[in-house]
Amino acid sequence: MRDKVHISLLAAPPDRRPLAEIVVGVDWSRSRQKWVHVERFISRFLDSYSETVVDPESGEVIHHCHERLSEHTNHGSAKPPLPRCLSDGSEIPFFAAPAHDA
Repeated sequence: MRDKVHISLLAAPPDRRPLAEIVVGVDWSRSRQKWVHVERFISRFLDSYSETVVDPESGEVIHHCHERLSEHTNHGSAKPPLPRCLSDGSEIPFFAAPAHDA
């Protein structure tokens, strides 16, 4: 059985992101092409990020990271946004507004 639990501690509006998140369970590893066990703790009010990924068959720790959340960059949603324009200033076609018939 492959389950994953995601728990979020929500803040009062207008904040949209949870104050804390806990993820525990099984997730697919694209690099290893197999199921792995993941434990992730994110706390915005403690400025903390911790993640451990383990191969359940061998017990090998594939990845472990414990750092300040403010220093956890270039991962997932923390990646910088893609440029909307090319270096010559022309707009990337994917972001171009759709043509409308008049």
